[in-house]
Amino acid sequence: MSDSFSLFLFRLVLICAPVHIFSQNCTLSISGRVLDEHDQQPLALTEVYIRELNRGAVADSSGAYSIGRLCPGIYTVIASHIGCEPVVQKIDLRQDEDHFNFYPEHHTELLSEANIVQAKKRTTAYAEVKLSPEQIESARGNALDDLIENVSGVNTLKNGNAILKPVIHGLYGNRIVTLNQGVRQEDQQWGLEHGLNVDPFTAEQVSVIKGASAVRYGSGAVGGVLKLEAAELPYNSKKFSGKAYLIGNTNGRGGLAALHLEQGLNTKWAYRIQLTGQLMGDRKAPDYMLTNTGNREWNGAVTIGYTHNNWETQAYYSTFNTELGILRSAHIGNITDFEQAIERGEPFYQEAFDYRIQNPRQRLTHQLGKLKTTYEPNAHKKIELIYGIQHNQRLEYDIRRDSKDQRPANDLDLFTQTLELSYQWNPTPQHLSEWGLAGLLQVNSNNAGTGIRPLLPNYNRYEGGAFITHRYILSSWLWEAGLRYDRQYTLVQKFNLQNQLVRPEFSFNSLAASLGATYSFNTNWQLSSSLGYAYRPPHVNELMSEGLHHGAATIETGDSTLQPERSLNWSNTLSINYPGQWNLEITAYVNPFLNFIYLNPQQEVRSTIRGTFPVYLYSQDNAILSGVDLSGGLSVSPKLDYTLTGSYMRGFNNSDGDDLILMPAPQLAHSLSYHFKDLKTFKNNFLSISQKLVARQQHFPEEADLVPPPEGYNLIGISIGSELVSTHTKSSWAFTFSIENLFNTSYRDYLNRFRYYADQTGTNIQLKLKYEF
Repeated sequence: MSDSFSLFLFRLVLICAPVHIFSQNCTLSISGRVLDEHDQQPLALTEVYIRELNRGAVADSSGAYSIGRLCPGIYTVIASHIGCEPVVQKIDLRQDEDHFNFYPEHHTELLSEANIVQAKKRTTAYAEVKLSPEQIESARGNALDDLIENVSGVNTLKNGNAILKPVIHGLYGNRIVTLNQGVRQEDQQWGLEHGLNVDPFTAEQVSVIKGASAVRYGSGAVGGVLKLEAAELPYNSKKFSGKAYLIGNTNGRGGLAALHLEQGLNTKWAYRIQLTGQLMGDRKAPDYMLTNTGNREWNGAVTIGYTHNNWETQAYYSTFNTELGILRSAHIGNITDFEQAIERGEPFYQEAFDYRIQNPRQRLTHQLGKLKTTYEPNAHKKIELIYGIQHNQRLEYDIRRDSKDQRPANDLDLFTQTLELSYQWNPTPQHLSEWGLAGLLQVNSNNAGTGIRPLLPNYNRYEGGAFITHRYILSSWLWEAGLRYDRQYTLVQKFNLQNQLVRPEFSFNSLAASLGATYSFNTNWQLSSSLGYAYRPPHVNELMSEGLHHGAATIETGDSTLQPERSLNWSNTLSINYPGQWNLEITAYVNPFLNFIYLNPQQEVRSTIRGTFPVYLYSQDNAILSGVDLSGGLSVSPKLDYTLTGSYMRGFNNSDGDDLILMPAPQLAHSLSYHFKDLKTFKNNFLSISQKLVARQQHFPEEADLVPPPEGYNLIGISIGSELVSTHTKSSWAFTFSIENLFNTSYRDYLNRFRYYADQTGTNIQLKLKYEF
């Protein structure tokens, strides 16, 4: 009878339990971050799971995780990271918990996330550097070069002061992929005078992958990848928060304002809004005005996200709009004036300071739309679909004979659609695989009415590719491998010199592969080596350019017989890191090329009805690029820090035994920062002094350029800052006062294409105010 009664109770529990369970509010969530116990650095790929439910999540690159769809109750939550003892915590969950953090302790075999610049523990064998939040904040309001040149081996190719392109190990343009919010940026990046049409204020995470090992990102990533990403949306925070910036500069007599707002509406919805505006007038070199070098810019971005159960969808839209002047003295009327401009050592055309932007000038608009959907069925699998659509409009205005003629000399529209589907599989903390498919459809159009033969023809470009990567951790070893195949087809439409419509077609197959390994000798020493093979088809501008490149003030001619580039990149990195004491990272690389394509300057200038300009031809030879990067830091005392970056590289043309042109000169940058004692309300008080040393480029093709490289230079900078923190409102005011080129040094940079005509800018005093709430 007792058995019958027990069976009855058991059946009653089975019947009643579901009613009790499903009547609960199972919409709660826990989230937080997983950080190193010692240096507070994020631990990516940490598996956080709930023992009672046997499900969880994997921490992302910032160490953040989130587990939703939870009922009220007591749970055992475990954070497990390779090389660490699992951390176990109990939680009595009655409401959303968004600061449930874990702090694992590292052991000898640790391979943790390299999430700050310079030498930190690495979870990749490739030469990837992620800038710290402090470095990103310090560069707010400055040009892109002030941000990315914090990374050794990274430079910028410039045309004046407002047109900048990243240079990684001597490679730029179509050899560098920029990922803007996870979408491959397409904005006429082939032009040496075409800067990146992105707003740095939209990026909360910035990283650089150096070399050809990043096969995941396609055939264009021969030189590396620049990644600009936003932070995670604050789903679990209902607090309305934001940041406001107001920045003023003396050189250019202008400034910038920016506003960043975000909020989690509930556990499912969140949004972010970003607005930026800038107004700058003519810049000034130490001894004269740089006429017509002002710029205006206004940008906006909005993100809306929705998450439910294992799904997340984000919609993103941004608009970038700028108008910028081109140095007036770079456009010259005849050969005599051109020769005199080089000989005289300063611009022939100088006027008083002005905010007006006159011809020659550029007006640029870039719109980006993104729809991303992510599905994570469990802690070990992730499927992601990203669709991107971009519209880039470029208007280039020249100096015409009729000063009232305001027609653009170039009027280009570039429409691009991209689609990427990827699948990540993380069966154990030791294994991480990713498969993916990617496609691109691009249409470039010259709008009629310019009255000038276009430099670049109309074309349609189609690309499709597939990739696979795998990462494996075994004791003190980390292994990585990747493989990618792409097919590209381009249809060009143009009128030849006989005014006949021709339709040349170009079709290429690309194969890229990489293999890398990292060995940890102990918790402080690591050695990484990676080998990458890359294949890059020539771009339409290299094949079909024909005419004046307005912004660069050069005449350029393509070669339709160019063959695809093939390169082999071998990179080796030694990382040493003693937290709180010192760190050092040294990278040596060699990068041989077959069919290396470059813009070859000719020993001539050509006079046209639009002026007199130097001539460049696209050429192709075998080449080899090699060099060394250095970065490090030293804690001299608890309040005094020293940092150092340096690089040396050389590009050599194997075909003719000469050097390559436009290779970065050797340089060294270091800084000394003193952190004052915090006061009652004033925190993060500091004083920093920096020095940048750039040597004269000694290795260049002797008779291939119009003038030899300029002399080296030495720049000193200083900055001081503090933060006023309100303990009642939990808001803060931060200010930074800085002086660039403290001694008003006159200099010219080898990688600035306007060095023929003028010096770089002189002293600039900047005041930056930031309000965070």
